[in-house]
Amino acid sequence: MIENVASPHARNGDATTVCIRKGLRTIRPFAAQLRIGVTTTSTQKRQRFRSVKFAVRPLNASSAAQLELRIFRARHIVVVIITFNYYYIISIRNGGGARKKLPISKHERRESQFFTRRNSSRVFIDVHFRYIRRCTPGTHALAIVRLARVQQHARLVRSRGLNLADDLEDDYVSEVAAAAAASDFALRATVNSSSSGNNSATTRRALDSIIEHLRSAFETRLHDDDDDPRKEQQRQASLFLLFFFFFSSIYPFIIFFSFFCAAAVRCSRSMRPEARAVAAAAATNRVPDFQEIFRREEIDWLLTKCVKIGPTELIKFVIRSGYKDEPDLDHDGKPLLCRNTPINYAAEHRIRDWMSKLRELFKIYDKFNVNYTNESGFTHFHVACMSGCDDIVEKFLELGQDPNLPMIETGDTPLNLALKNRHTKTIGLLLRNGADPNLSLHLISSKDVDDDVAEKFFKICDDIQQTVRIDVRAKLGFTPLHLALHNKKTNLVELLLRRGADSNLASVEGWRSLHIICKTYDDIEFLEKFFQICDDMRQKVQIDARSKSGDTALHLALRNGKNKVSEWLLRRGIDPNSSNQNGSTPLHIICKKEADDDIEFVEKFFQICEDMRQKVQVDALDKLGRAPLHFASQNGNSKLVELLLRRGANPNSADKEGSTPLHIICNREQDDNLAGKFFEICEEMQRKIQVDARDELGNTSLHLALYGGHRKSAESLLRHGADPNLDDANESTPLHLICTRVAVDDIAEVFFKICDDMQRTVQVNVQDRMCNAPLHLASYRGNKKAIELLLRRGANPNVTNKYDMIPLHYIALRRSESGDLTEWFFHICNDIQQTVEVDIRMDLGQTPLHWALFFGNQKMVECLLRNGADPNLLAVNRWTPLHLIVVRKVDDDLMQWFFRISDEMRQTLPVDAIGECGMAPLHCALYYGEKKSVEALLRRGADANLANGKGFHPLHIVGWRDPNGDLAKLIFEITDDVRQTVRVDAPDKRGWTPLQTAVANLSPGVVDVLLDRGAELSKFVFPIRKLFRKSFDKNDRNWDKLELASGTLVIVERLEKSGYDLSRSDALTIIDSFAKYGLFEKSSDLEKCWYGEEEFASKAKEIVITPSLSLYDLIQLRPEEEEKLLTYTNYFEVERTDNLDKIPEQYRDTCLRHLCEKMSRGYVQRLALDSLLDLTRLPILCCEKVTEKLEIDDLLRICKAGEILAKENRAKTNV
Repeated sequence: MIENVASPHARNGDATTVCIRKGLRTIRPFAAQLRIGVTTTSTQKRQRFRSVKFAVRPLNASSAAQLELRIFRARHIVVVIITFNYYYIISIRNGGGARKKLPISKHERRESQFFTRRNSSRVFIDVHFRYIRRCTPGTHALAIVRLARVQQHARLVRSRGLNLADDLEDDYVSEVAAAAAASDFALRATVNSSSSGNNSATTRRALDSIIEHLRSAFETRLHDDDDDPRKEQQRQASLFLLFFFFFSSIYPFIIFFSFFCAAAVRCSRSMRPEARAVAAAAATNRVPDFQEIFRREEIDWLLTKCVKIGPTELIKFVIRSGYKDEPDLDHDGKPLLCRNTPINYAAEHRIRDWMSKLRELFKIYDKFNVNYTNESGFTHFHVACMSGCDDIVEKFLELGQDPNLPMIETGDTPLNLALKNRHTKTIGLLLRNGADPNLSLHLISSKDVDDDVAEKFFKICDDIQQTVRIDVRAKLGFTPLHLALHNKKTNLVELLLRRGADSNLASVEGWRSLHIICKTYDDIEFLEKFFQICDDMRQKVQIDARSKSGDTALHLALRNGKNKVSEWLLRRGIDPNSSNQNGSTPLHIICKKEADDDIEFVEKFFQICEDMRQKVQVDALDKLGRAPLHFASQNGNSKLVELLLRRGANPNSADKEGSTPLHIICNREQDDNLAGKFFEICEEMQRKIQVDARDELGNTSLHLALYGGHRKSAESLLRHGADPNLDDANESTPLHLICTRVAVDDIAEVFFKICDDMQRTVQVNVQDRMCNAPLHLASYRGNKKAIELLLRRGANPNVTNKYDMIPLHYIALRRSESGDLTEWFFHICNDIQQTVEVDIRMDLGQTPLHWALFFGNQKMVECLLRNGADPNLLAVNRWTPLHLIVVRKVDDDLMQWFFRISDEMRQTLPVDAIGECGMAPLHCALYYGEKKSVEALLRRGADANLANGKGFHPLHIVGWRDPNGDLAKLIFEITDDVRQTVRVDAPDKRGWTPLQTAVANLSPGVVDVLLDRGAELSKFVFPIRKLFRKSFDKNDRNWDKLELASGTLVIVERLEKSGYDLSRSDALTIIDSFAKYGLFEKSSDLEKCWYGEEEFASKAKEIVITPSLSLYDLIQLRPEEEEKLLTYTNYFEVERTDNLDKIPEQYRDTCLRHLCEKMSRGYVQRLALDSLLDLTRLPILCCEKVTEKLEIDDLLRICKAGEILAKENRAKTNV
């Protein structure tokens, strides 16, 4: 019954078959508990291999034989390894096969996934790691087995930086099968021992055997041929699987059941003799010699992976194999030290159990006379000191290793590493063997080292009589005492002081111990203890010592909010008036704080100074001339301001910019009436305030208060005598500043009321540096209240500024508000009987009416006209109000409305007034395309034949600016209505008629209108190539290719229908321009977008070209059919109507390019046909067939050849 398992192809003496027989005998007693599920998937045609439903049944010889029959027709191997409460799924599959998701039941939860890849042309190895909540050891064993038929030259993806084999054959898969079979067989000892209770030792032996067999299975191929290009990849593959199976063996209870039956058969048929020998040796427990099998780099890689994610057992396995690392030697026989080993990796990354792994690794890398170092200078000796491996450290030191060897990157010595990791025994070893303690003193003072370690450090130094320089300095001049104080290590501070540390030593920046205490500590007890120890050690602490920036300890304590420390220092006798480099005294620092609740400390500050008989200088100035009162005023600290003033501070003290405390109060963002309180205290103290003091910009406090909109401050200043007429550096008075504000408050009204109460006259017509009066600024801001107050108090409504602008000019700038504001302005002026001169011109000649028209404000225009504004005044550029209406570029009814108001006011308007460059209003309206203005002007009698400065008539401008011809039609319709004759063929200064201009500028609509109106063709000259291309340049920016080509050909078509004979040279001008601008380019993507996208086709069917033809039909037509059904006008109209915008954007350019190429080719093909007939004298049918088959470039060459022949014939005729 056992023999039935083997394949008929296997020989009876095959070692693999023998192994499987033994394995079945061993596992037979547990067959009731082990179950196997079998499924296959067809790889070619479903009718050849049908799916077999999932089946669960006990494993026996019969089921194994059935498994054997199906296993080789699959394309997929899945090995399932079940452990205590995890299972791993190894999936090896051909990229061409279908991928199915592995089922996850409701009792399963995906914990993590190592790696997975998918690609239809590659081979994959996927590893899934899942966690099973409800799983009892040994209750389930699942193996879904499908063998992959791996094609030649298949590739494996790069997984986690590991390159697997690039060129795989069936032999490689056979090796995978052999490895799995050997692993199954080797685990029989684990299954047998499950009842004996000795699981741990037996499992370890079985695992050792697994590793050996896996290694042997994959190494078999490596000994065949050293030049095999697959050698390195297969070696890495064997390392990968060796490592993976070891990682899956970290639990003591393992049931590893796989497809050993079929694998054995496969091995017996396809494996080499070496592989069969590996399978035969599966039952042995022989420990391999790693040095014979793997290179040193490969073992380093394997051990590094074990350090990263693997168990310690593999490292122990390597140790039991007797492997010892041997260094490489240079040409002098000396060992090469630059090398990154697993020891370096373990110490740098510190992954779980790294300490225990390090101790094991040192058993492999045990050459202590060789100190390997990586690129950062991290050596094995450093690792031993950092990890506390005392025996290893001792061996290194015995062999002469330097105990002061620093790391390259960090500069850490071995003693530093031992101190950081608190290895006291290692510290003693290093110190007793010559380690310099002075290199590590600063590290002792850091947070990384405990105080007890520091005490032991000094004790060891005393025991070995090692001198410690207690005041050794670091790079920035800091001593260990400085660092201990900074890190608040009070016990170490006391230890250092009692060992003689100097408390007055300064760092590079001048920081002393007392400076650091006052910045860091708020503990009076520690400060007292510090001074007490210094007194005991007979050290006098320099309490007034300054840092490099001039700060004393009192400066630092106040700046860091250490009030208790500050009080203690004051009572100790520190100078309260010492200033730093910026001239700031301790009182400056106190006043810079924004807190208003610290007034008690300030009072105590002054009280302590009085007790100590030290007078505080309240008016001390810093380098910028600012007194403490300036800072208190800036922060709005009213209580501190009051205290300083009552302590004698000068309220008029000015800094270097001329700002007094009152300036600073009025320049703050808040309007909290601090100025009023300031005045009250000064009056109480009988201190006179210079209320009109100016800063360097000429600003008084009143200027600053009004500029910031501080009503309360401004009111206090005015009531305490501030002059309302003083000007600043810009000659602006307080009234100017009031009027620059938007009318959101009644500050102007309050200003005038207080000035009246104080009997102070306000100058309302005073002008600033730009000659703006307050009324100018109020008008610009639209401040109705201010305008009314100014006008009623005598402001001149006609006052002009530097640019001769009056307030009405500024009102016009308000645009939407200008109409109501103008009415309000005239209403007030009428009330006070003030005459407004509405026609005052500014320096460029514009009146308020010009500006109102330019901004399109009808209400203001009407108000100005009804108040006497002249509508015929010219600006400097000779533009009338009619010109300004047009140049707004807004086509509305303003022109017609302006004519109506002028008629009501009985004002005559010159409709043909010539402005700059000889442009009349009609010329401007046509240029900007404003139809309503054109109609209004023509119906008012504008001359339709008037030429501008360049000789352009209105029809010339239309031919240049109106491609559709709408304006041309409008001109003729209105002139017909008003019975005005238009000269259709009037020439410009170049002699061009409107028709020539329209043709040169590609305006087919204008060409149609002009030809319909009788334009003469007898003297028509087609534009030369240079001018024609200029039009292409202009229109190429705004037109797409179809519009450009169809517009040109529509003009040609219209000219030819009207009797114009287009010469061959004219036609070449057109096709050369087409070629230059890419109008003959073919659409290579049409097939894809037409046949592959239904969206494009559905939209194309909706677009109507003619009543009987859609865009869908047009694209499918052949060129000769298309010419019969469509004209160029059809193309131009469909493009101008924007119907093609319905096409999805991703296909629009492709479709337009195709239509343009089809239409342009038809035109060129006709020209080429004529040229070919002249060149060859062939029958016309032959020439037609030739031109249909030629590419566009060949057609262009034929046209040019025909033109050359025509020129030669003309030359002969002339001779």
